[in-house]
Amino acid sequence: MSKPDTEQLDRLIEWMREGGFQRLTYSKGKGKSITLALPDTGGAAVARPLRTILSPGMGIFTLRHPVAAAPYVGVGQKVAAGEVVALLAVGPVLTAVESPCDGVVRRVLAEEGAVIGYEDPLFEIEPAGV
Repeated sequence: MSKPDTEQLDRLIEWMREGGFQRLTYSKGKGKSITLALPDTGGAAVARPLRTILSPGMGIFTLRHPVAAAPYVGVGQKVAAGEVVALLAVGPVLTAVESPCDGVVRRVLAEEGAVIGYEDPLFEIEPAGV
């Protein structure tokens, strides 16, 4: 069975909330199914699900451009989809790490200067409108 696509799961959860559904089951073939269940909050406020930004490649993690003093983002800062939030450096080559959605940075998971591998978790973002 292939790994679930987090963007597809996020969309399904959003559609469930919009439609007022608490539970959704999807089946494909014999013995292959997935069930999504939202908590029954009884109208109480629910903590929004966080989305993890994964590394698009390998390199040394940095929150700022080498010639800039200020970091791209910080905890609590709003970001837009496609906005650069960090860089991965391999020698002189810099690869941008972009936010996959509009939202607010809730946690920086990687340490400045850490060696990062492909799809390592880097940030947790609280998506806007979820």
